Amino acid sequence: MTRTPICSHLARLSVTVARPFASIRAAALAVSCAASAPLVLTGCGAANTAGGAHEPALGTNEELGDANTDSPGASKTVGPREATSESVPDDSLGATSNRSQAPADGAVSDSPLGSDADSDEPPKTPAPLPEGTTVLHIGDSFAGALGHELNRELKTHGVRGVLEYEKSTYIPTWASKRELPTYLSRYKPDLILVTLGGNELSIVHPEQRAETVRRLVARFGDIPCVWIGIPLWEGANPTLMGVVRDNVEQCLFLDTHALIPDMQRAKDKIHPSLSARTQWAKTVVDWLQQHRVADGDKPWALEPDD
Repeated sequence: MTRTPICSHLARLSVTVARPFASIRAAALAVSCAASAPLVLTGCGAANTAGGAHEPALGTNEELGDANTDSPGASKTVGPREATSESVPDDSLGATSNRSQAPADGAVSDSPLGSDADSDEPPKTPAPLPEGTTVLHIGDSFAGALGHELNRELKTHGVRGVLEYEKSTYIPTWASKRELPTYLSRYKPDLILVTLGGNELSIVHPEQRAETVRRLVARFGDIPCVWIGIPLWEGANPTLMGVVRDNVEQCLFLDTHALIPDMQRAKDKIHPSLSARTQWAKTVVDWLQQHRVADGDKPWALEPDD
């Protein structure tokens, strides 16, 4: 009897049994390889930011109007001149410097006043502006930048606005200005606004302006008044505005930088852009409404911040 058929059957049985194990080994090997290879996703962004959406590009300034562009017929405004010993009037003859005493990181320093937004108390109901009254606004080129738009805003409330400003002037200029009594007698203002100091922020001894500020506001007599702080630009030294705030005597101080810390600038990067001037004017009117005493002894009786 031959053995060949039996061996042949055994060989075929061995092959049949081995095939499933080979398939299992191949599958295990494929899983192992897939686990060790880097995962590649197709159709996805580089970094998943908000579901793969790209951040929008920052837009340019909507207009960045030139500071020398004002309403037709208005006096043109220019950037503040650098403070030098030749250009800055001398109160008590303190030294001056061309360098702004900017913070170390080059950002605008904190405002000399805290923001009104820090208060937890709800704002009081704004008082309407007194119709039929006159507001006289004096100062430097920043008064010019604000004043035209502010007069338009005041007009919508039935208030007459008068602007008398002179570019490249200083606090000592107005403290001894011969025309000021003429303005007071001519316009008979019920409220005086002052926007002044932009040309002298970099003086070395701003505290020497304290007496000059007091001398200027004393010329207003008992007329209510508000000193509107200069909107500080990048690198501007805020110290002078703190000196002004502390010495306006019977006047109130409106801290522009605290109310509009990110004001858009014109091409000179100092004066406000055209749209910022409108924003500034509306902010001033809102502030006046918040601080006006509706039943005061004068049409423009004002109360300070709490």
